[in-house]
Amino acid sequence: GHQGYQGNVGAGVQGPQGLQGSQGAAGAGVFYNVINVFSVGLMDNLETLLFLTFTEAVSFPTNLSGSYFRGRVNATSGVTITLYKNGVSFGTGTVPGASANGAFTTPATSFAIGDTLIIIGPATADTTFSDVAVNLLGTL
Repeated sequence: GHQGYQGNVGAGVQGPQGLQGSQGAAGAGVFYNVINVFSVGLMDNLETLLFLTFTEAVSFPTNLSGSYFRGRVNATSGVTITLYKNGVSFGTGTVPGASANGAFTTPATSFAIGDTLIIIGPATADTTFSDVAVNLLGTL
């Protein structure tokens, strides 16, 4: 915005604040950390980790590049979560046994306003994998 006039030292009163300038437009195609999920403790069988209806259009890259799926405690036998777009599976996140860090296998996927993203845990929850975080990076 514009600055008001400031007189010389000892010269008197500062002028009024100028008007605020307009805000710049959002950058197109900028990556944002758009979804963060945290599940405390051990997961339940078929736990719903996320049920989200989008309020703005979002696109995710192949294999959710730049996203994370991890736990605080290593999995014993491995963990696979399934991601659904509008009720249809479009990919998985997998943490191998003896690890806490996973990777996603997905095609590039876009969601429109009103679409849903659901993330469901494994049919049989791992006995040690806990404090689960899923952080998805996409473009608005």
